[in-house]
Amino acid sequence: MKAWTYTARGTPSQVLKLRHDIPEPRSSDLKPGEVLIKVSHVALFAPHVKLMILAPHFNDNPWIPENEFSGTVVAASDADSTTLIKPLVPGFQPGDLVFGMLDPRLSRSYNGVLAEYIIMPEAAVVSRPVHVKPEEAAGFSGAGCTAIQFSELSGLLKIIPDPGDDRERVTSTGRGKKILVTAGSSGTGVMMVQLAKQLVGNGGCVVVTCSERNAKVLRDVGADEVIDYTKHNKLHEHLAAEHSKNPFDVIVDVAGSDPRLFARSPAYLKKDGTFIFAGNMPVTFSNSENTLTAGLLFVYQVISWLFWIWINSIWPVALGGVPRRGTFHSGKIDRRTLELVGQLVEEGKVKGVVDSVWAMEDALKTSIP
Repeated sequence: MKAWTYTARGTPSQVLKLRHDIPEPRSSDLKPGEVLIKVSHVALFAPHVKLMILAPHFNDNPWIPENEFSGTVVAASDADSTTLIKPLVPGFQPGDLVFGMLDPRLSRSYNGVLAEYIIMPEAAVVSRPVHVKPEEAAGFSGAGCTAIQFSELSGLLKIIPDPGDDRERVTSTGRGKKILVTAGSSGTGVMMVQLAKQLVGNGGCVVVTCSERNAKVLRDVGADEVIDYTKHNKLHEHLAAEHSKNPFDVIVDVAGSDPRLFARSPAYLKKDGTFIFAGNMPVTFSNSENTLTAGLLFVYQVISWLFWIWINSIWPVALGGVPRRGTFHSGKIDRRTLELVGQLVEEGKVKGVVDSVWAMEDALKTSIP
């Protein structure tokens, strides 16, 4: 079986190898609650490149990158699921069109998905709407789950039971609100912009930051105002000048590159508004050849970043803290939320946005370093 693998840290061009000798998984390998899938498409996720460069590789086992996919079910276990998260619907049948994403909590038990065939837990797989192209479906699992959770956390939506169905559905609680999404052209940003516009409606406003070359794409998917961040070295000053009279209800900081955005947020975020720390952990590549040293540096930087966010979220106003609600959230992948993503796509409320499609053999010819 063909699969892209790596056995050391470094850039993809340095360490990724296309191998043809990886053992192909069989239906006989399935454990209770698992699905064998023939992969159609895989989404390339920029943060995985950063992890490939930074995270130490402690053994010679071939790691397969990426964890977001679409494909076709080859075989499924007929036993009850014993995975971490129970499935909400009956199991799959051979030939079912599916998409999904592996939750990091299960990464020790499963490899990545940039391969011809994969075994996944049912909790990571849901049915693909028939009208959705597989290349689109491959890229909206993680971004979709994260956008739903951001929106629920900030009070823009509620998830309620459908009285005419055994499923749950998304309902808006954010009509007329004003939202800012930074890094709007990122995968998470594009999905958040689409969902936010659905939730705030025509009476609400979705403002995004991106470069001018991506502005049209974001306007097409629902952005009411686009700020070219390349023209504003101090974004917080621009926001204070332009949005202080009509401040935001929610700020989703996907870019996460400027701590002043939260520190100065009282100038453009309502008193009862929510600031979500959403991404872009600042880390530095270690040139050390010692795997343990590199690993310890990586762990230190992750902990330091999370500690900085935590302190900023809880620091009392009397001691100089920011008088606004700040909260950190990292998207969690579960069957319940994946089902909701599928529903939103099926209803045409959000869609996958594809930059380009490449053959498996040409993975290193994409824009990844």
